[in-house]
Order: sequence, then C-alpha cells, then structure tokens
Amino acid sequence: MQKTLLGLCGAVLAVLFASMMLAVARRRADPGGPPAFQASTKMDYLWAAIPWLMIIASIIPAARRILAGS
Repeated sequence: MQKTLLGLCGAVLAVLFASMMLAVARRRADPGGPPAFQASTKMDYLWAAIPWLMIIASIIPAARRILAGS
C-alpha cells in the first residue's frame, strides 16, 4: 500500500513538474512576451527548478524510510 502511494505521489510530481516547465516554455515562446524587461530563459528555468529541487530533496528521506519498512 505504501509503495503504491509513493508511486502515485511520484506520478503526480512528474505531471506537475512537466506542466510547469511547459508553461515556462510557452511563456518564453509567446511573441507578446514579458513586458518591458529583458528576461532570461536560463533564469526562468532556474526559478522554476529551485522549488522542485527542494521538494525532491525533502521526499528522498521519506521515500527511503517507506521502502525500507516494506
């Protein structure tokens, strides 16, 4: 049961991450683009990736404990 829930959470995380990256890519490709400032694609992706890296870093110990207990 715990492995199933862990897999489900991982799938949800992957879908959310992919949708966020797609939104960033679409925004960057929009000809209207961001208003009146010089945007950096690298910074957009970095600012999108930092929270996900924090989430993944916090999930790793919990996943290890769940998998070790099964």
